[in-house]
Amino acid sequence: MAETVELVLGTAQLAQPYGVLARANTSALSQQIDLIRLAESLRVVAIDTSPVYGGAEKAIGASGTQLEIHTKCHPNLSVEESIQMSMDSLRRDTLDIVYLHESLERSHEARRKLQGLAEHVGYGVGAVGASVYEVDEFLLALDTPEVSVIQVPVSILDRRFAETGLLDRAANLGKKVFARSVLLQGLLVADSGELPLALASLRPYLDKVGDIADRNGVSRICLALSYVKRLPGLSGIIVGASSASELEVVASEFLCSIQGEVLDLVEQVEAAPWDLVDPRKWSR
Repeated sequence: MAETVELVLGTAQLAQPYGVLARANTSALSQQIDLIRLAESLRVVAIDTSPVYGGAEKAIGASGTQLEIHTKCHPNLSVEESIQMSMDSLRRDTLDIVYLHESLERSHEARRKLQGLAEHVGYGVGAVGASVYEVDEFLLALDTPEVSVIQVPVSILDRRFAETGLLDRAANLGKKVFARSVLLQGLLVADSGELPLALASLRPYLDKVGDIADRNGVSRICLALSYVKRLPGLSGIIVGASSASELEVVASEFLCSIQGEVLDLVEQVEAAPWDLVDPRKWSR
């Protein structure tokens, strides 16, 4: 387990329903602010957000937090407009990381935005990131000088980036990598009976992971986080929470320790086909 892997709070569900298991989010702005402030006392090092996460950026700004801010370029705005809107909402003069969440390979407009973000490094933007889904996108991000941070989906059931040496390669190039979707929107820690009918094909995979956790007396969230934490080349793991109690559980389980033999059992579980764990293809 790498000691340098840090916990980043994801805010997709802070101010809006998020994920296939999501229920209506009725938290008041004051509760959202309290959640952000709580993160500062729980070894969270940064907050991952986006201008399209409902009112998340405004809640973060209202909290007055001094944690690092990682946000994304708004897909429907120019780089300048997006940066200014995020700065205004977050009440910050600088944004530590701004991710492009569009395929560099398929879009000329995305390349233009990337160049625009790079021009703002040192002038409001600390670093330019690429938030990717596909291995080809990751490889392109590695070869793109402007990109110094890459965000990728990694979990027990999605090991495309974990088992190919790509994370190590990024680290050797001096690029930071942050893992997201480590809990698969909560599916890895939920009872398989909660699984939406559209995702029934995932049940055998989830049951195998749950069986390993149960037989070895560890929680599913500890198992899921520990698997990702021990991957070489990662700088941080992004995990979301929609309430103070959820965040406290995440922060506590992030520090849990599991014997290597148990994690070896996890790696023997067949990884799910990418089309089953690609959240863009999920429906409730």
